[in-house]
Amino acid sequence: WTGRVVSAGADLSVRLWDVRARRPQVFKFTGHTDVVTALLLDVEKSAVVSGSRDNSVRAWDLRTGRPR
Repeated sequence: WTGRVVSAGADLSVRLWDVRARRPQVFKFTGHTDVVTALLLDVEKSAVVSGSRDNSVRAWDLRTGRPR
């Protein structure tokens, strides 16, 4: 996971970045309807879990970009 970063912001999305790549955005995860306020990265399971002010928790597979 060297060089990879997960971020969230007011645009309601979570993004996976590869800061070493020419095109750094790897995936953009969407589905929340309010601001994302929490992230959990599980490298062993290749997953990211996010929490939002919309009272939802979502999980995505970091290898495929698909919901879990």
